[in-house]
Amino acid sequence: MGITITEIASGEEQQVLDLVGRVFDSEVAPAYSSEGNEEFHRYLSIEDFRRRIQTNHRVFVAKDTAGTIVGALEIRDSFHISLLFVREDLQRSGIGRALLKEAIAVAKAAGTISMTVNSSPNAVTGYESFGFRAVADEQIINGIRFIPMVMMLQ
Repeated sequence: MGITITEIASGEEQQVLDLVGRVFDSEVAPAYSSEGNEEFHRYLSIEDFRRRIQTNHRVFVAKDTAGTIVGALEIRDSFHISLLFVREDLQRSGIGRALLKEAIAVAKAAGTISMTVNSSPNAVTGYESFGFRAVADEQIINGIRFIPMVMMLQ
């Protein structure tokens, strides 16, 4: 399967948010409280997403040969992964790793020596396979369950 990785284009925002919301609902939401689910979906507001892209966030998308977005990664301040989602049937196919490779290039170009992510509990193993390591125990803020993780780039 041919996958291309590009920066998000104007007009693709809703498609990214739909993918992220759908994958979150099927893969992550069952382990969250209703407060956590509501908090996450608030983060997916189209207005806030566009504002983030225009300020300190960059978004990379993975597209299949038909041009359908099948994965997305959002990076804040060139070092913190705030979203990384891949369509359920394509997980563990290398798409997440390809998206992360783009984020690492951004981080290195900015002179960043490490990247961080607040991983959902079910994604810890995946992030560990990318080279991230947990730096604290699970935390819960506004119902969002996460494990702070870091990956050194040097």
